Amino acid sequence: MMLKISKYICVPLISLFAVVPAMASVPVEQADSLKNDSKLYASREEARIALTKGNHANFLSGISVGVDIVGPIMRAASSRGHIEGMCRVNILDTYFPVFELGLAECNHTDESTSVNFSTKAPYFRLGCDVNFLKNKQSGNRILGGVRYAYTSFDYDVSASPVVDPTWGTHIPYNLHGLNGKKHWAELLFGIESKVCSFIQIGWSVRYKFSIKEDCSDYGKPWYVPGYGRNKNGIFGANFNLIFEL
Repeated sequence: MMLKISKYICVPLISLFAVVPAMASVPVEQADSLKNDSKLYASREEARIALTKGNHANFLSGISVGVDIVGPIMRAASSRGHIEGMCRVNILDTYFPVFELGLAECNHTDESTSVNFSTKAPYFRLGCDVNFLKNKQSGNRILGGVRYAYTSFDYDVSASPVVDPTWGTHIPYNLHGLNGKKHWAELLFGIESKVCSFIQIGWSVRYKFSIKEDCSDYGKPWYVPGYGRNKNGIFGANFNLIFEL
């Protein structure tokens, strides 16, 4: 009698042990299945691998355009300033080849000598930035970069008339249409922050140094469009509003 009872107890238990793993595998798989792009994965590991691959940026991850806000404010508050725009390509969310084009002007009179310098001309920069932030998909960036820049410009220099020591006559001091050209390089450090899905703001500090300069026989220009005060080794800054396309 006990043997029969044992059979009746053991058979269901054995069946239960055989069926439970099979039944348990279904809810485990369903619980572990993660939906990614409307696709179900059999395990968390498979989904993690797929998600990691999905987080890898495309080779061409986008194009963005931007404008510098500092230049117009400088022009309104001082004797010089610029309007500048940029266009850049996003490669792997890491490399950013960039082209910058601007129009700068200056109308400055020295308080001690009363010499006036004026110019207005375009300039351009060509270079590349690198994103050093580990999380490439966050939209925030820490950038280091280089630029090659060039401008060709005309400038005027004028001052109070010079008195001839012999005859006592006043000789005008007006030089118009002097031509200058300048090649320079820039080293850049910048930070960008994501405002919304397609808008970013960013600032950069730049160290500028001259490569080659051609100027008039009358002397070096006081200011160079896109470069600034015509000294070797100066710092500049940009504050950009950027639109991701």
